[in-house]
Amino acid sequence: ITISLNQTSADNVKVYPNPANDALYISGNFSPDANIEIIDFTDRVCISTDFENHLDVSGIKDGIYMVRIYDKQFTHVSKIIISR
Repeated sequence: ITISLNQTSADNVKVYPNPANDALYISGNFSPDANIEIIDFTDRVCISTDFENHLDVSGIKDGIYMVRIYDKQFTHVSKIIISR
């Protein structure tokens, strides 16, 4: 599932691998002030950081999460699974 407020930018976003094990990679054209959050389905933010292409998700329990990447003009949300 992918949701975006700016479809042109959403076409360039890739969040992988899915399912993820210990690392999550994100590629796309983002502004320098972009942020990223990994949110569980109770709406708890598990990770919140400035945008990075590589995230360590080894400290997150197995499950289904939402990855939210956003800046002032763009929001992208993808569903990911963490499974070990």
